[in-house]
Amino acid sequence: MSDSVWERLAAKTSDQVSFQELVTGFEIAPRTAQGILDAAKTILSPNTSSLRVGQIRLVATAAAARHGRPVSELDKQEITLTVDAGREDAAVLQEHDPAALRQTRILRVTEEAVDQDCLLTEEDLAWTLHVDIRTIRRDIQSLRQSGYVVRTRGYQHNIGRGQTHKVAIVERYLKRQSLYQIARETKHSVDAVRRYIVTFGRVVYLYQRQASQAEIAFLVGISENTVRQYVDLYAQHDSAEYADRLAEIVAPPTGQPYLPMGKKGAWR
Repeated sequence: MSDSVWERLAAKTSDQVSFQELVTGFEIAPRTAQGILDAAKTILSPNTSSLRVGQIRLVATAAAARHGRPVSELDKQEITLTVDAGREDAAVLQEHDPAALRQTRILRVTEEAVDQDCLLTEEDLAWTLHVDIRTIRRDIQSLRQSGYVVRTRGYQHNIGRGQTHKVAIVERYLKRQSLYQIARETKHSVDAVRRYIVTFGRVVYLYQRQASQAEIAFLVGISENTVRQYVDLYAQHDSAEYADRLAEIVAPPTGQPYLPMGKKGAWR
């Protein structure tokens, strides 16, 4: 497709509508408007009760449900999945191809399910992404061959929680890859890569001030599992070799003041 076609498609996303309203309606600078939009998307996490444009509700099997029992007897619950991430997904499709976009969505929704204590089946993914199950299996095989952990029911028990693709992307940045190199090699949008890095920085900021993982998850708007993995990543790279990179990205959650180091609870 031509660039003009992609621009028209991107202009129809809910992200772009909100962005345009901030720029034109409130006369906010584009860079500031994008920061506000990113922060709002982080705070309005998929665990909230209301659906955003591009999200669906799905009944999924609980992660703790034992194997070997009929599906009808397994514990289930409703979860929220982000099938379409708006401009971020449009950017992936523009820079790569439909298969890359589909695989990005597989990583996103399977991790969202795990964050809500559920596991998706290959059939769930096929229904959610409107493709046949053979396509899903090929995509999952391709992702795993590329080093990604794809958490699906029937595979999860062999791998544990593992490292999410978000953590792997932030680790690349800590090792001094550029945003554009990471986006190109991982087939993500630059906006998504930047958002993962900013979220990691906010987690580390609060962790340094001795906030609990539950408190950090609430303030930043992510799951405790993601907080735990970001804290582990920070612990692995808290050294002189990465000090400059960490200093560059560690920041408080949007709306929170920079707080001095102190005893647990002193940041409140």
